[in-house]
Amino acid sequence: MFNAFKYTKQLEEAGFSRAQAEIQLQVISEIVEGELATKQDLNLLHKDLTHSLQELRQELRHDIKQIEYRLTIKLGAFLTICFTTLITLMKFWLAR
Repeated sequence: MFNAFKYTKQLEEAGFSRAQAEIQLQVISEIVEGELATKQDLNLLHKDLTHSLQELRQELRHDIKQIEYRLTIKLGAFLTICFTTLITLMKFWLAR
């Protein structure tokens, strides 16, 4: 945590006037308050990222299952065509 009183006192001890120390404190406070993430901000970000990753994981699993089903159907169709072609060729060959 930023200790404003201590910072102002150190500036005054270093030779800054009271007004200069207060301006320095004001500038630093604005920077710290406006730009730095708090622990709460980081926790919210962590929760959001965790939730997003879980959703992506579920979507990916669903997509993989869909691809698996399509490949199974295509393989089944391919094997059916191959066996049908093989049986037809065998019939023609045996009929000669």
